[in-house]
Amino acid sequence: MNKKLVLTGKAVLSTVMASTMACSMLSTNILAQEPEVVPEEETTVEKTPVEEETTATEEATEVVEESTETPEEATGENSETEDLDQNGLETPETNVVDSGDTEEVMTKEAIDTTKLEEAIKNFGNLEGSGSVYDNYVKVLNNGKALLEDPEATQVKVDNAARNIETCYYKVLVAALNTKYDPDTFDYSKYTTDSIIPVQNMYGITHNRTNNNYQENEAQGNIGQMKGWYEEYLKAEAGLTLTAQDEKYIGLNKDALSSNSKKQGNFNVIKQEIVNVDGTYKIQLTMEFINDGLHPIYGSELPNANGSTKFSKFSFGESDAKRARVHTYDSKMGARRYVTWQNVSKLDGQASWSKGFKGTIILEPDEEYVTFEFKKGSSDVAYSPWYYHVQPMDTTAPTVELSYEMTEEGVKVTLTANEAIQSIDGWTKVSDTQYQRVYAGAVDETITVYDLAGNEAEVQLTLADKTALKEAIENFGNLEGSGSVYDNYVK
Repeated sequence: MNKKLVLTGKAVLSTVMASTMACSMLSTNILAQEPEVVPEEETTVEKTPVEEETTATEEATEVVEESTETPEEATGENSETEDLDQNGLETPETNVVDSGDTEEVMTKEAIDTTKLEEAIKNFGNLEGSGSVYDNYVKVLNNGKALLEDPEATQVKVDNAARNIETCYYKVLVAALNTKYDPDTFDYSKYTTDSIIPVQNMYGITHNRTNNNYQENEAQGNIGQMKGWYEEYLKAEAGLTLTAQDEKYIGLNKDALSSNSKKQGNFNVIKQEIVNVDGTYKIQLTMEFINDGLHPIYGSELPNANGSTKFSKFSFGESDAKRARVHTYDSKMGARRYVTWQNVSKLDGQASWSKGFKGTIILEPDEEYVTFEFKKGSSDVAYSPWYYHVQPMDTTAPTVELSYEMTEEGVKVTLTANEAIQSIDGWTKVSDTQYQRVYAGAVDETITVYDLAGNEAEVQLTLADKTALKEAIENFGNLEGSGSVYDNYVK
């Protein structure tokens, strides 16, 4: 352990006065003769009559001066005598400072610089640029200067060690904030679930790496910057690239705002094909959950003045019907900004307080959507993601019918140009083909659905073949030749 001596002051007026009185009385009772020289380890203490009158708790005073010393010398005003403590031992080096009516005795204490030296060694090796790095260098140099400062105190040394470590992690956190700045980093390649922890750390720290941020015992935040850095690294390691069928991707930067204290969350609960005036389109059914949680920061966002706390909306049906959807093309280009349709309470809920649901029918070139619910001029919630509309087949299948006479009747074969769903009453031959035998006349419309839900209709009409079948059986057995016979066969 490395130590250095510095001066710290403590008023000791009462001690000085007591010593003055004791030494003055001693000087009148000790014979004016040379005292016997006693080795330090064998020094003894003799009590004077004055000492015998002291209380039981008072320590004896060692006689070490000649009897000819004056009262002024005994009080230390002109004395060259070494200071001894009440046990006859040499006291720490002192410096007496005259403060007028009293004197203040300054005592040198040992300063432990081990932590400061370790901080310089362990956290003094960063290289970089920018204001955060410049402040780090300044703090580091101040710490190095303290090691050579004879006026340094233990408090200053300890604070310097802590500040060097804090500024070290500030630089590292600032570098991550620069990397994951939402205005410059391409988040579209990653899943939203893996982005949110990264952006949460950005939101907490991007205003905390300036010179105003400090760590100390009074605030109870010592080691916080280091903890944030470690959490940031965990979040970074969790970033996950999107798959082709990923539904929630990227980062909707509108959701990063913490200005609105009212918050909630969105979900897409169904994607399906619907027939709109003979054209098949994709319809989304979505919901807003009024849970009071920010989609990125949760229940609250820490800040320099404490934290921003979030809560639920208070709204009714007319407010819910103002919820809106943003649509985008395959390159994230803006397309439409429209209100939800078919807005209603959540399933099983009697009031609007829990949230609401609605629908939107998309155009063929709309591939991404985000949602927004706003009440008044300032309370607004956004979806944190872009919902990636999953590719769906919106083209109806093509269907053909063929016929074959059998003993049981007419066997009808239905063939489609793609895999189709099962048809009631028909026998599956393959994914694209079904068969059925009709014994009598029939006139019906057959509805066929492909796997995406697109439908096609085909008309099946069969006459009653019973009389024809009997005529063939009864009159179809002649043999002959000539034009009349040939026409019979035909």
